[in-house]
Amino acid sequence: MSDEKIITFNIREAFKKPTIKRGRFATSLLRRLVAKAEKVREKDVFISNDVNSCLWLHGIKKPIKKIKIKIIKEDNKVQIFLPTEEIKVEEKKEKESKEEEKKEKAGKKDEEREGKKEEEMKEEKKTKRPKFSEKIMETTITKE
Repeated sequence: MSDEKIITFNIREAFKKPTIKRGRFATSLLRRLVAKAEKVREKDVFISNDVNSCLWLHGIKKPIKKIKIKIIKEDNKVQIFLPTEEIKVEEKKEKESKEEEKKEKAGKKDEEREGKKEEEMKEEKKTKRPKFSEKIMETTITKE
């Protein structure tokens, strides 16, 4: 079940802060206002890249004063998008199947790495490396 709303938020309060802190404060203010409106925690609010770039459009010193956003709420998680932004909504089943595929690929890679390590160990045993003292003896003999 997902709720979808389009709301305009006033971020003018950011202009009470010093100029070099306004952009960052505007982002956190928007997150706080949306969390309060939707009754969720601030860390459960996701701001899309387009909304973020819209907030930072004029730089850190002059963020925009009002923003119209689309809010989508799913299971105590809130996502913020621009009203014109296209939203890619994937089903949970697709995400789970993708995660399983990643785990399978990772398992295959681990098996390949272990196989290579075993082969390298066998080769090292076959080719016995000379000791350090033997190397010194060889270099002294070749210098003379």
